[in-house]
Amino acid sequence: MTQHTDVVVVGVTWVTQRPPQFLADDIDGRALFDVATTRRRALDAGRTDTRGVASFGDIVVVPPVRAARDAARAIAQLP
Repeated sequence: MTQHTDVVVVGVTWVTQRPPQFLADDIDGRALFDVATTRRRALDAGRTDTRGVASFGDIVVVPPVRAARDAARAIAQLP
């Protein structure tokens, strides 16, 4: 069995076109799947596009992302 250790990143510059939008901490893969399914069903029924998961934000806040964000290490620089 392979053991994995936590990855620590130091000295990264994150350049983005616009400020990042983090999803709410409680949004996980299941929630994203449910929203995407609801959107697909609405579109199939001819209803208006709700933007699905795109309305939430861009970045899923998994534990390493949360740690970087909370420690102010996930700060984007505009070009």
